[in-house]
Amino acid sequence: MIEEVDRLREATVTDCLEDLDWGRLDAHLAVLTLDEDSAKKLVDLVLRARRLVFRYPGNLKKRAAILSGVVAKVRADLSEEAADAVAARFKMFALIDEGYTGLRTMIDCLPLAGLSEAEQVSAYLGHVARGWDRIRSQIDAAGAAGELLISGVVLETPGGHRFGADAATSLLVNVLGMNVTLTAHKGKWFDADDLVRLPPLPTATDEQIAQAGAADGTALGWQQWQLIEERCRYLGGALEKREATKEDGIPTGAQLIVHTPEGIEWEVLDTIANERLGERLGQTFHEMAAKTNLLSKAHGVDPGAAMPPHGYVSPEEMHSVIMLSEYLGINVATHPTELGGLRLCEWMRGFAVLQQLANHNIEAASEPLGRAFPRLTIAEVEKVLQRNGLVGPKARIFIDHASFAKSSRDVYDAPILRGEEDWCLLAVPALSAALLIRLVLSTLANKGLDVEGKGEAFEEQFRGALEAEGLPVYHFEVRRGDQTYEYDALVPWGAYLFVFECKNRSLSGTNPIASHNFLRSAAGHVEQVQRLAAALTEHPDILTTKVKENCSALRIVPVVVSAMPFSMRGSFDGVYFNDAAAINRFFSERYSHVSRLHQIGPHKVVHRVALHDLWSGEKPDPDAFMRHLEDPLQLRLMVAHMGIGPIGIQIGPNLYAYTQVPRRREMTMQSIATVAGITAEAIEAEMEQFSATLAPVRAKFEAAAKID
Repeated sequence: MIEEVDRLREATVTDCLEDLDWGRLDAHLAVLTLDEDSAKKLVDLVLRARRLVFRYPGNLKKRAAILSGVVAKVRADLSEEAADAVAARFKMFALIDEGYTGLRTMIDCLPLAGLSEAEQVSAYLGHVARGWDRIRSQIDAAGAAGELLISGVVLETPGGHRFGADAATSLLVNVLGMNVTLTAHKGKWFDADDLVRLPPLPTATDEQIAQAGAADGTALGWQQWQLIEERCRYLGGALEKREATKEDGIPTGAQLIVHTPEGIEWEVLDTIANERLGERLGQTFHEMAAKTNLLSKAHGVDPGAAMPPHGYVSPEEMHSVIMLSEYLGINVATHPTELGGLRLCEWMRGFAVLQQLANHNIEAASEPLGRAFPRLTIAEVEKVLQRNGLVGPKARIFIDHASFAKSSRDVYDAPILRGEEDWCLLAVPALSAALLIRLVLSTLANKGLDVEGKGEAFEEQFRGALEAEGLPVYHFEVRRGDQTYEYDALVPWGAYLFVFECKNRSLSGTNPIASHNFLRSAAGHVEQVQRLAAALTEHPDILTTKVKENCSALRIVPVVVSAMPFSMRGSFDGVYFNDAAAINRFFSERYSHVSRLHQIGPHKVVHRVALHDLWSGEKPDPDAFMRHLEDPLQLRLMVAHMGIGPIGIQIGPNLYAYTQVPRRREMTMQSIATVAGITAEAIEAEMEQFSATLAPVRAKFEAAAKID
């Protein structure tokens, strides 16, 4: 076979960059001439090469050879101006190095720096455990009244600062993950499989635990600097270093690295999609708990539960299996394909078992460290998993997947902290209130595991949902000339011909790398559905031969439909983006609602207040659907509560960094009412009236509890 050598080969370039091998890359580039497109592709591959970023000391000489060689190639094939632009872009690598070097210097100066790595980690664990205990106490106090907005628990500091309980827990979990990772690198605690292996941990003193709090700043600084680095390399933007000014609010004489993001508008949309996923999962769980026998379906982990659909260890597992089946368009309980050695329901069962172990331990342990990080043997965990359906080697396969490793982005996906021998610590703060579906999806995405057949399954599910509404739905493949056109769902309705292109791709979890990949796929989807729509105009016989209705006068509306909750307001190059959940909600309910959860003894009651009329009539019609595509209420609410805010971090003894990030604002009754075009007073009045009707019932339960 004759190898193609006249074009840039991505696989070859990637391999050379991974090996820091300029000689082989130079040989590949020498036999081709770059044009603007191939030069851009080459530069992008260099910028996104993981091995060219030195979070820890690396081979500067080899990297310099690659960077200078690529600049020279661009200069030779394109122009001096193009080469100068590339050289300016590549300067970010040195600034990235400077940030990580500064952070490592700060870490070496922390109060715990003189202790052994084992003593440091022990202190970090104690610090996180006590912090999490305080958050749990605040959550319990907030829920004592029995009425909570389904959107989540909001806590308040003595100074009046309000913050989400989930966000506070996430902060602690992220600090833990970063500190364990940084200490593991210093102590070289990685085994042959790159799992972190903790040495025997001494008992931390109160003084050491107090001093461990100083590491929060460097851990968060490292995390934020890593996000800046990845955002800059994958999503565009620039880094610029300058002297600090008085307006910057940092010490005089300090240096400041300013990150100017390029794709911030996309990051806002991406963040909204991930926020919507979390909110919808929380809402559907509470609604299912109130309306179904969900809470009675839990068997617990002792003596054990059959695998879904025959048994569930917790209501959370049942809810997650149902919702993941809905999102993927497949039956998660019975899907036979293995991903990384486990079926989807086995992944779900593994995390569900860990969550049950975590929550059982909270009640059993008597002190913060034991509640947050119980010590178990791997054999014990394996035994519990095996009696709950992960038979034979499946239990150990899951344990290895869920163990914290060099490649783990956080402790949520990998909540088992392994010891050098057969013991482990279970990270309860990462498991206790986690959404299982998020853990499974995030873990699969981070490990590069994708569910085969989910695209076709989602297409079939979506067509079925439209047909259930009485709409004509056409699905076919045609050839015209040398081109093939496959239509997932073609729907003539009223004055419109909707061309639905179905996509079943996991969300990014706000990981900049995954976000970049999602953006690239979205751009490809636009081109794909535009091509399908154009073919209907270029080849009108497609419609006359495949569609019964007369479509000649209909407006063609291309729509990319996501299985996950990703939507956009308005159209992008004439293409609308919407998601199955939003479309299903449009057809199923005339009104959108705001909900309040009431706890009545052991029962949960959801009260819903209508916010917005989606149809403006007795039934959904095509014009109302077009209004929904133009401005989905779910997205409008989220956009109104999203902003772009500054973040400043210290990344060195005399070095700081600044960037801007999407930031969620608190969703209050007043802010929701403003977006919906009604008054908060009207919503509160209706909620108070309903709450008053529940008061006698609540009083009976409280009186019965006192007697018991």
